[in-house]
Amino acid sequence: NAARWRDPVLPLVDSIVLQQGPNYMFAKRLQHWRALVSKHDHGAVVSSNVAPASNTFSVLKNPLIAAAFEGAHLFPPLEIFDPATSNALMTYLLLHDLQVQVQVPASRSAFKPQAHEETRPPPALDDANHPLALFATNAVHNGSWRCGYQLRSIVEVVVAYTYLARYRGHLGLGALAALAALAA
Repeated sequence: NAARWRDPVLPLVDSIVLQQGPNYMFAKRLQHWRALVSKHDHGAVVSSNVAPASNTFSVLKNPLIAAAFEGAHLFPPLEIFDPATSNALMTYLLLHDLQVQVQVPASRSAFKPQAHEETRPPPALDDANHPLALFATNAVHNGSWRCGYQLRSIVEVVVAYTYLARYRGHLGLGALAALAALAA
């Protein structure tokens, strides 16, 4: 009656923001697929950490995303990083990955966890027991993984609140109060 190892619980987080467009989403998926193939099929050293949302020029060019970033604080624990902070953090994570990355033994595929006869708790999330750990282990998700809402469901509310707050002198306070009550 020995318990077998079980796959770790790996929740999936839908952090896709539709306003970024299909080309952006497809490019990110291609990066992830290439990293998985390189690491697990070819044994390459791979660093593919999830970077935090940052106030970069390219992101802030879109006025709706800029407004969403400005109002992200309305939904804790969301936090938007300054580009310099993100750059330093991601550089350290890259150096960390290159220095300490553990290679998956050739006899054990990350896609096929091996069963063990002894009783043990579920294994920790790592490359040896789930391929997506490559992206989850050192991810800097800026709170989106702990937020009680899908990002795509709050973008419009945050943008509307940001614009109403920005132009409240031109609008009645009643509209601002109604939107604040809706967001709470």
